[in-house]
Amino acid sequence: MPLVLSLFISLVPILFFVALVLWWDRREPEPKRLLAKLFFAGAFCWIIIFAFLQSIQIIFVSLNMAPPFDLISKTDLLSVLTSAVLIAFLNEIIKIIVAKRLAFANRAFNQTVDGIVYLTTIAWGAALMDNFYRIYLISQKGDQLTMSLVLESAFAFIFLPLVMGISSGFSGLSMGRVHQQLLKPAISFEHLMTNPIMIKGFAIAVIVQAVFRTLVSLDETRYAGLIVLLSAIYLFSNFSAYKFNKVHPNTSPTVS
Repeated sequence: MPLVLSLFISLVPILFFVALVLWWDRREPEPKRLLAKLFFAGAFCWIIIFAFLQSIQIIFVSLNMAPPFDLISKTDLLSVLTSAVLIAFLNEIIKIIVAKRLAFANRAFNQTVDGIVYLTTIAWGAALMDNFYRIYLISQKGDQLTMSLVLESAFAFIFLPLVMGISSGFSGLSMGRVHQQLLKPAISFEHLMTNPIMIKGFAIAVIVQAVFRTLVSLDETRYAGLIVLLSAIYLFSNFSAYKFNKVHPNTSPTVS
């Protein structure tokens, strides 16, 4: 029963967040096939990042050296912070690569907020895999697995996908603004990532996600929740300004 509850808690938030974004974007919905590609690409990217980080740890351990980061420990602040920044950086840069590859030149990308939809869709594909991995870790506890332990993990099941979507939303908003400034979306990844708007949005995305992961690792869930709340309010206000008020990308009080 606890394992079934874990599976339920891990799936429902993802489905809810995806449905919420689709509802917000209902006036000019994005192609379902494109969104499906982005979602599953996000899940695949999570596997790549996880395998990469695990490989680095294995190499350091085989050389009898301490890894430069620790994906599990909650005692070493420097290790926790390094892990959080590294994971956040890899998460965001790979999501941008995927969005640039699959969606940037797509005809459906015709509004600033489309960038938010695309990046958050990728993020929740990755978040689903992250939640499944947490379920695997929980299942390894065997007889120690209790309902109380599952409920304690619910914070991560719910809020980590949310913050992954929010942080990627900042990158997506910046990507959408850059896209709308171009006469043709024929721009290299290097030029995209050196655009000042994109740099700032990417930096905010990494910082938000890294701070959240650090606070959760240190069991400071109250402050982590506050980060999520403030970031969500800020991102939603920008989403609404662009989507419903038709604000020009150069005049809205947003990431610039």
